[in-house]
Amino acid sequence: MALAKLGSPEIVGQFALALALTAPVIVFSQLNLRAVQATDVRGEYLFADYLALRLCTTTLAVTLLGAAILSMGYRGVVVAVILLVAAAKAIDSVTDVFLGEWQRAERLDAVSTVYAANGITSLAGLLFALAATGSLVLASLAYAGGSALALGLAFFIHGRVAGTTAPRPAIYPRRLWTLTRTALPLGPVMLLVTLNGSVPRYFVSARLGDHELGVFAALSYLVVAGTTMVGAMGQSLSPRLARHHANGDVSGFARLLSRFLLGTAALGICGIAVASLGGRPLLTVIYSPAYGAASSTLVVIMIAGSVGYVASVLGYGLTATRQFSAQVPLMIASVAVTAAGAALLVPTYGIAGAAWATAFGAMTQIAASILILVMGARRAHTSGATVATELTCEI
Repeated sequence: MALAKLGSPEIVGQFALALALTAPVIVFSQLNLRAVQATDVRGEYLFADYLALRLCTTTLAVTLLGAAILSMGYRGVVVAVILLVAAAKAIDSVTDVFLGEWQRAERLDAVSTVYAANGITSLAGLLFALAATGSLVLASLAYAGGSALALGLAFFIHGRVAGTTAPRPAIYPRRLWTLTRTALPLGPVMLLVTLNGSVPRYFVSARLGDHELGVFAALSYLVVAGTTMVGAMGQSLSPRLARHHANGDVSGFARLLSRFLLGTAALGICGIAVASLGGRPLLTVIYSPAYGAASSTLVVIMIAGSVGYVASVLGYGLTATRQFSAQVPLMIASVAVTAAGAALLVPTYGIAGAAWATAFGAMTQIAASILILVMGARRAHTSGATVATELTCEI
């Protein structure tokens, strides 16, 4: 909203491109350690182990990303924006380890405090810098500054929650290696999840240019409001889902997951209704009249977002059951469907085609996730047919 109000669609497109290029690499390097932490109900690894692994992978990711961006031919403002966004995401990756530790302990008050601080300071800095200078580079620098302040706050809160003032990584090669092996499948999974959202933007950028990419990105970010709510619920429920699974309580797991699914579906339906009934005035007020002309596409994007919400819930279910490796082929199939859909639909239907491609990819993810959950229930319990039927009915 800030970029669209204070800048041009081209500026929105450049920032969206920076996110699309940096997010897959940074997300891959995270190995979704936070999910591993939150579902580590038996305490197999220490906070220091998670912090050490995150620092190693983040350093490697930033180094490779910087080299890759420079070799891809980007120059000037675009390079600066990409590198600053990468720095912000790298700092957020370190902060994420603290959030994972608090999530496992269900200290979501601390998690929400750091989230709020990051969002407010990053947005305020970006707004001030862009309004005062008109420079996307300085705005991106302020955006990264908000992430740095949030990390400092995380260090402070950790001292109060854990009773220590200086959390330090622990380098124990054997433990670091076993943790890496445990989390490694989630690296490709999260890379593919991020890539799944970025692939349609690549096709829009290549076929339609920065202006249309800016419009598509701006419309797509309205879905983020719902994604944030789904993520908050998922982070709250993941430890409980993991405990149900670890205790063999399939009925409790299925009931909790089904309620999560129903709440998410209701959220998606509300989003579609708002887009259908008031899309044009909403886009005009939030962005500008230029974006209001794309209100029909907003409905399609909200449909895709709603399907994505449900797919995300099932992803939390898979992670809670510690089925990490099974998610890799699932996401490969989803990305393949999204890419094929974008290749076929974007040239003909523009950004609406990109939205439909996203929806088809999420539908593929839903179907595969349900299949894996049912198969996992059958493998884990002697009363396979009865349990699988109960789980299927609940979902």
